[in-house]
Order: sequence, then C-alpha cells, then structure tokens
Amino acid sequence: MTAQLPNALASQIETLALLVVASSQSVSAQIGKLARAMPLDTTQAAKEQRIRRLLDNERITQEEHYQPVAKLALHGAERAAECNC
Repeated sequence: MTAQLPNALASQIETLALLVVASSQSVSAQIGKLARAMPLDTTQAAKEQRIRRLLDNERITQEEHYQPVAKLALHGAERAAECNC
C-alpha cells in the first residue's frame, strides 16, 4: 500500500489499512461499526476518534489516498472471488 501512497505518513497508512479491514468485517460505513471491527486493543472511543481524525484531515484527499486504497481492496476481493478463496 505504501507504493500507492508515497506522500502519506506511516500512521495514516496504518489507519487506512485498519479501515479497509474494518469495512470488510463490518460491511458498514458507520464510524461506530467500523471502530468496533478495527483490530486494535484500545477503547471504542479511541478507535472512533482515530477514524474521525483521519476523515477530518484536510491533507488526506480522495484522489491521493482513498482511491488507491479502494482500488487495492477491490483488486484483492476480485482475485479472491476468482480463486474462490
């Protein structure tokens, strides 16, 4: 994922990756449900705050950050469907 996001900080990439995992587990876009699905050993409130900080960060853009991550996730899901994994 770092190759697709050369300008992102490591902490931003980690949070984006956690959100990809959480969205695949929760099948929801609600912050509370995403936070519950994040594989972190911290409080629900801390996970929700982490998501909100990422979403409120003006340096994180759809074109530079969200689209590359979404494309990677969809590509992985497509490959998994093809091999019935």
